[in-house]
Amino acid sequence: YRCIVTCAASSDTSTSVLVGMNSFTNCGCTSSATNTADDDIGNVTFGSLNNGVGTPALGNSTSVNLFTDFTNLPPQTFMQGINYPISVTQINSSQFFYSCFLTAYIDYNHDGLYDINTELIFSGQTDASLGGNTLTGTVTIPLTSLPGLTGLRLILQENGSITQPS
Repeated sequence: YRCIVTCAASSDTSTSVLVGMNSFTNCGCTSSATNTADDDIGNVTFGSLNNGVGTPALGNSTSVNLFTDFTNLPPQTFMQGINYPISVTQINSSQFFYSCFLTAYIDYNHDGLYDINTELIFSGQTDASLGGNTLTGTVTIPLTSLPGLTGLRLILQENGSITQPS
């Protein structure tokens, strides 16, 4: 960056200053969760990624997070134009389920934001029926997505609807 200061008819330009920027993978919105009780994401399976454990579904003592950061996981490989299965399992610390809404985003343009119009990849509502705590679907990686490290954000909201994370 360089600063140009003008006063009346004269001006002067500063020497350039290099400003380091964090990678988009170090940026992101803060969770707005306010309660650690009840519902949580137990397992995410997306392509070759299989993270977490979705059992036991009820009475699960690990269902106590406001949010969980898995940016320490090794990167997975996904190809543009290919369909990938996705599965997300809800767990609960109590002995019954609350209906929850899951929203999933991929930051295809690497801007550190998740756009509801262009980066929403999957959404659905869980229920208390047998197996109703697991949502499955298919995600197609668009040909316009940028290659390289890309963020994935999942939001599980009790009695919710589609959630915009940033």
